[in-house]
Formats: sequence, C-alpha cells, structure tokens
Amino acid sequence: MANICSRCGKKISIIGTHAINGEIFCRECINAIENEQKKEMEERKRLEDETIQNILVVTIPNIEGKEVLRYFDAIGRELFIGTGLLSELAASLDDITGSISDPYSDKLERIKTKAFNSLKVKALSLGANAIIGAEVEYMITNHNMLMFSVTGTPVLVED
Repeated sequence: MANICSRCGKKISIIGTHAINGEIFCRECINAIENEQKKEMEERKRLEDETIQNILVVTIPNIEGKEVLRYFDAIGRELFIGTGLLSELAASLDDITGSISDPYSDKLERIKTKAFNSLKVKALSLGANAIIGAEVEYMITNHNMLMFSVTGTPVLVED
C-alpha cells in the first residue's frame, strides 16, 4: 500500500517513509526539512552571536551618555585551561630569550574570549544589555593551569 507525503503529495512506499508528529514524509522532503532546520539553527546562532557582541562591557561604573534603567546582581565567570607540556617548553625558551610567549598568549586569549562571552550570555539571560564595573584577573595556578576571571554588574541602559 502506498502512502502520500504530507508535504509534496508524492506517493511513497512504506519503506521510503519517515514520520514526524504523525505526518508521513518522503525522503526528499525529510532532507529538505532537515536543511531548513539547520539553516534556522545557523541563523539563530548568528543572531545570538551578534547580540552577544553588541553587549558593552566597561570597567567604569557607568556608561557616558546612557541612563541606567536597572541594576542586576553582580555576576562572574572563571575559566581554567591547562598550559600543556609543549606550551611550557616554548614558554621556557621565550623566558630565556626574553621574547613574547605566543602559546601562553594564545591560550589566555581563548579563555578570555570564552569568559567574556559567557558573562555576556549571563547578562542577556537576566535582561541586561551592558555590564559595568568589569574586573579581570589572570593567574597561573601551582598546577600550571591558566585561570581567567571576569566579574561585573549587568545593567539595562537606555538605547
């Protein structure tokens, strides 16, 4: 017995069908639906990334020219990353030669970006559109882990 695709109306055999929420679809329509969902997810991610990038983070207690409409409780994010044996060897050589340690710098930049983005997501989830009074701290633990910490006060400022 042939089934009919709920989307395109094509007759399909029971072997070539896929059911979603009680509806039957042919393989081509399932592929099209999956592609549409993938594009929607990519667009949602792009918009989320764009929104996160638009959140202003400042170290001062206000934003010049903007009225703070609401203050939220302070938030923070701490991240740790292992330095790794190769990074430590490269850093030791850089220490001897007096040059900049790119492996450490790259790792610190990665966790810094991740920590700030995480802080911005927390602020967004509260309804804030900026973070004031941000404080940053870097540290190397006694287990050769890099630690990056950022704290701040999420606020809702006028647009």
